[in-house]
Amino acid sequence: MAHFSKSTETDPSSAGNEDQDAPSEVAIVGDLTDNAADLVDKLLGVEPGSKCTIYFDSPGGNPYTANSLVTMIRLRGLQATGIVTGECSSAAVWPFAACARRLVTASSVLLFHPMKWQSEEQVGIREATEWSRHFSSLELEMDSLLILV
Repeated sequence: MAHFSKSTETDPSSAGNEDQDAPSEVAIVGDLTDNAADLVDKLLGVEPGSKCTIYFDSPGGNPYTANSLVTMIRLRGLQATGIVTGECSSAAVWPFAACARRLVTASSVLLFHPMKWQSEEQVGIREATEWSRHFSSLELEMDSLLILV
């Protein structure tokens, strides 16, 4: 399960003189799962149109969670800086790509792969076709984000 956090610590030497313009900080650590309510709350805590820094160390996870994060960043007009502190792979690449500014270190790891859909249930050909169309649409949207560098 991914752990999400927002930095709220202040420098003790500036007690009482908080810099209101300091960007919010959010961390995406671990697998992206359906339980991303904490991260959504953190992103909602960032004023629309303001700056924030999002730190990434995630192997990916649920593409719908990733798509939700992309939507939150874009609809709220966040001027996000994404920083890969460890790994940013698979579905985690999507919210990273949605950041206006993207930074990696010499030791950052990114893994890209085509989107795929799988199910442990027996799925009919019509439903599988619809899922395939849906994922193709999501993949095109992701490609357009990556082009907007």
